[in-house]
Amino acid sequence: MNRVVIALIIAFFAIFTLGFLYTYFYEESNDYWQPLTSDLNDTFNTFESSNSDGNILLDFCDLTELDPWDPTIVSFIWQQEDPSLKCKPKVKQISQLINGQLYLSPQPANVTCLWRCLYPKDDYSINFDKWNELINGSKPFCDIVEVECKAPKKAKPFYKFLHAQIFRLE
Repeated sequence: MNRVVIALIIAFFAIFTLGFLYTYFYEESNDYWQPLTSDLNDTFNTFESSNSDGNILLDFCDLTELDPWDPTIVSFIWQQEDPSLKCKPKVKQISQLINGQLYLSPQPANVTCLWRCLYPKDDYSINFDKWNELINGSKPFCDIVEVECKAPKKAKPFYKFLHAQIFRLE
């Protein structure tokens, strides 16, 4: 490389370094950053800053309160009947979880009903507890309970239901 080019590169870095050190250590160099900061009387600063050194302009997020039922946008909201109001279940629910206890109502004749707890292992898998015979008043100690009822001599259950509760040990 040419000596002139090397000398120019060294001179450039020396000037840059001296300029940086000058603005960093010189007392009045804070005036250099003045356009980015403001005092308490500044009209732009409407909220207190979390910065302890001073207030920085735009150190807040001004979110307007939105009303989803504002009269000016009501005409854009699709108002249709709630389809769940006309929902008719195809299978009658025979098990109930009331105050942490399982019940069969009405009690089916010649039917074996079982229940088990389901425990989350992680976001994508479940641990299954062992099956227990469902007797009215059974208390599952878990959040999710699976109930299954089978008729005698049938391989597949005719009834399955998942109950949910917030279980607390008291």
